[in-house]
Order: sequence, then structure tokens, then C-alpha cells
Amino acid sequence: MSSFNVILTADYEVWGNGSGDVRKCVIEPTNEMIRIVENHGARLTIFLDVCELWAFEQEELKATFSADYKPASLIKDQLRSLVQRGHDVQLHFHPQWLNYKKLSDYQWNLDMRYWRLPEVGTTNDQELNIDALFTKGVATLRELFKDIEVDYQTNVFRAGAWSIQPEKEILAAMVKNGLAIDTTVAPGLKYDDQRTKYDFQKAPMSKQSWKIHDDCCVENKNGGILEIPIATAQIPFLMRLYFQLLKIPGLISKSARNNEVVDDSYRRSYPITRSILKLINDQRKMLNFSDGTVSAEMKYIFKKRLAELKSLEGEGIPIVAISHPKTFNNGQQLNSFLSWLNDQSMVSFGTFQDYIKTDK
Repeated sequence: MSSFNVILTADYEVWGNGSGDVRKCVIEPTNEMIRIVENHGARLTIFLDVCELWAFEQEELKATFSADYKPASLIKDQLRSLVQRGHDVQLHFHPQWLNYKKLSDYQWNLDMRYWRLPEVGTTNDQELNIDALFTKGVATLRELFKDIEVDYQTNVFRAGAWSIQPEKEILAAMVKNGLAIDTTVAPGLKYDDQRTKYDFQKAPMSKQSWKIHDDCCVENKNGGILEIPIATAQIPFLMRLYFQLLKIPGLISKSARNNEVVDDSYRRSYPITRSILKLINDQRKMLNFSDGTVSAEMKYIFKKRLAELKSLEGEGIPIVAISHPKTFNNGQQLNSFLSWLNDQSMVSFGTFQDYIKTDK
């Protein structure tokens, strides 16, 4: 009989335009996530936006922050503590931070030309290229955790805003820098708002993972990277409407616990008519335990993913869930979902490091 390993992941960052207080957007909600998952015997795999961290580190060195605000130090202290407790930290890029101007403690002017990672490959700057980015990212994580684990393993990557395509150069850089797994793909999903762009519609739906070479959605048995996708599921319109209605009594907010300026350009450019069309037309959703997602929806997507994988045989088949601390305000719903998972005899919790060690 097959067993399944739920990997809970969190993309660890402030808002995409640079706004937000690290304490409110990252540190505090991550602490709340950790409290809940540890109560259920689970651990997080955190995807650290190292590009953002580098900017914070530079400005701390220049002493441009207010005396009581040290975002890079807060981030590093929290992550070191979490790794000591068995949580996992892996690599994540939001390259718009590579060319920044600090406006205030909580507001930055970022270079949106590099919102999508592939755009970094279009520059002639020898220090601003995809291979150099991965080399520096791997070195950053090893340096951050070397006092905890001498040869800390950076094996896994997720692209910021899921915008990994075209991915040939990115996958080659991952192989060159020793990464083994990508977990960017959300099978069946497609999105393009002129900034964020991805198309995962041709990705396999019934595979737990697949080897890739130059296309993250196409299996290539000789590929050097293993794609372990984010779990998604088809949700009919009436079920999506039902899940939305469940949010009303509890007043579950999709906003972060952040009283600073947030990136609301998405909402401003998304009129009510388009929001209605999105509700009607979007047929597939990620297994997301932030963004105000209710437990009933998490369970629904998880069951659907199990049904897609039911023909597979093996132990520890991975099912990846995603979240963002900056939009985590539904702790009771996560608690209910994890309680339910603990009651499922064929389900356990793990991290990507656990998966890699078991797979060997």
C-alpha cells in the first residue's frame, strides 16, 4: 500500500514591490505557522528570497535603517533557529531586488524589468546573470547555516512568482550549482498579467515527479533536475463559490498582518468584472495554506491530488503544499487541516531534505 509525504512549504518574503515591515510580513506570521505545524509533528520547508536578503544586508552594513530595525539580522536569526529545530531552508529568487533604491525602512524602488527570473539572462552584466545568481545563492545558504551544518545542502529551488519559463538556462545553472529539485510547477495552471507569466498546462497531472532537462513541464529521463510539483486540483465553479462563502463567517482575511504600504497594483488592475470571470473560469487551484484558504478547500484539493496519484506504488510519495507568511492569517484553518491529515493513516509529514535522504 502506498504512503504519502506532505511537504509544507512557505515562500519567505515581503511584498513584490518591496513594501512591508519584515517583522509583520515575515517574522511574526512565520512564528505562528511554526507553532501550528510543530504542534502536529510537521516541519516547514522555507524558500528564502536571497535577493531580498542581500538588499537588506547591504543597507544594514550602511546603517541606513532606523536604530530598532534590522531586517537582515531578524531573518537570519529566525532561520538559523528553525534549521536547528529540523526545518528546511531552500533557494528562492525575486530578482527585482538585484537593482534597488531604498526609499524608507518599509518601501523600496525595485527594478521590475527583472520581475521574471529569465529576464536576468538578457543582461550583459557579468555579475548579473543566472549562473552567478545561483552560485551566490547556494553560497549564501551555506554561509548562513555553516555553524549548524558544515556542508549545508542547498538542493531545491522555486522561482519567484512561478515565472521560470523559458527555463533552459535556469535549469542548466541549477545542475551546474548542484541543485537537484525544482518545485515551481503547478500542473494545469496558466497565468499572464504582463508581469507574472507561466504556463504549466502541459505538465503531467498523474505523476508525483518527473525528470526535466530544458522544459519543466516535459519529462526527460536523462534530465539532471527532478520536478516535484506543487499539488493542484480541479475545482468546479459551485465548489469554489462554496469555499468563498465559508470565508465570510470567520472573516478570514487575505491581507497580511502589515500596516505598511502593500503592493495592491494587482487589485487596482483587476476590476470586479475580471474578478467574477476569474471565479467562473479558473478551474484548478494550488494546495495553498495561506491567502485565507479554508480547511474544507485544503482537504478537497488534497483528496483530489490523492486520487490522481492513487495508481502509484511506493512510500513517501510527495504532495507539496504552498504558502506565503505575508498572507497567512488563517491559522485556525491550517490547524484543522493538519489535524485531519494526522488522522489519515497513509499520510506523514516531511521536508525536501527528508525526501532527498529517503530517495537515496
